[in-house]
This record gives sequence, structure tokens and C-alpha cells, in this order.
Amino acid sequence: MLAIAYGAIGSYIGLRFDRVTISYVWRRLPAMIAGALVLILLCALSAWGIAEIMGKDFLSVYLATSPGGLDAMAIIAIDTHSDVGFVLAMQTLRLFAVIVTGTYIARQVIRVSQRFA
Repeated sequence: MLAIAYGAIGSYIGLRFDRVTISYVWRRLPAMIAGALVLILLCALSAWGIAEIMGKDFLSVYLATSPGGLDAMAIIAIDTHSDVGFVLAMQTLRLFAVIVTGTYIARQVIRVSQRFA
């Protein structure tokens, strides 16, 4: 049943794409890939620094700092025998930080981007 539901939702979304949408996404694909790679690199660098300071293993800290769902990071931490408590604590802290500061930061980004538009 779950596979059928995923298929129906995917088909609904996929069938709404037209040539204009696909061309728009295709032109911006290199920037999106570069942004994702930069994000991975920044997470790895921050994880390396935190791991050195705290004396923890790199994988646990990388999972704690990487963006993604709390549930996905918990599953990966359990499967890789990482420090699950640390990963969940950091991911929860990140979630609350985004909730508290997200609106303010979004408003500032919009304000700054309107100056350059």
C-alpha cells in the first residue's frame, strides 16, 4: 500500500512538469549540485573541528552536524554504531535553532536580496 501511495504522489508531481519547468531546473542544476557539495564540505569541516575539540569520532560528529531528518540521522547512527545520543542531541538542538531563528534569517535574506534586485 505504501509503494502505491508513493507511486501515486510521484506520478501526480511528475506529470505536472512541463518543458519550461524542466528547462528551468536543467539550467540551475550545476548551481544546485555545487551548493550541495559545498554544504557537504562545510559539514565535514565543522565535524572535523568539533571532533578534534570534543575528542569524539568523526562519523558521530558528522552525522550530528549534517543536514537531514532527525529520523534518518538516528537510523544511520544506529546502523554505524555511532554515538546515537550525541547525534540525536545535536540534531534536536539544530532543529530548535532553526525554529527559533529561521523566520528572522529568512526576513534578512529577503531584505538584502531586494536591495540587489
